[in-house]
Amino acid sequence: EEVRSLREGQNKLWDSHERLRRYVVSGLSGLRSAIGVSFEEHAASFVTLLLDEMGYPDRVVGRRCLMYAGELLEVNIFCEGPLVVGEVSTSILRADDARREVEKLLKRVKAAEEIYKKRPILTVLSVARTTPESSEALKKLAEEHKIRLVTGREIEEELTI
Repeated sequence: EEVRSLREGQNKLWDSHERLRRYVVSGLSGLRSAIGVSFEEHAASFVTLLLDEMGYPDRVVGRRCLMYAGELLEVNIFCEGPLVVGEVSTSILRADDARREVEKLLKRVKAAEEIYKKRPILTVLSVARTTPESSEALKKLAEEHKIRLVTGREIEEELTI
């Protein structure tokens, strides 16, 4: 009886633990999503300021989905006139991640070029957090592909009142 009672108590504890684990995972997922959306909005505001400085005032920069080669591509930073294509990432920590993110952006640029029949005047990669390794890789890739690399710190400084 004592062993059965201990087993039942242990099973209740495991059930409670599993419910708590699911709750924490769900909460962290929601938080990650909220932080990403907020950073995307800041990045879009920053690009709006860049366009204004480039002589394109009152442009709307936001999110757009493009259908390309049978695939739906979400573009985090987009303006149709003038054409601007960009991606936002909350963190890029390794050089491999930097390459993947640049490839993702270049795929969206290609799609936009084919759909709108013109080249973007601005291609942007906005990253909130990097490491020294990923930062170096991002700088090299951005220079190679003529991408305007924007960091979270740069956005924060520009948008601070």
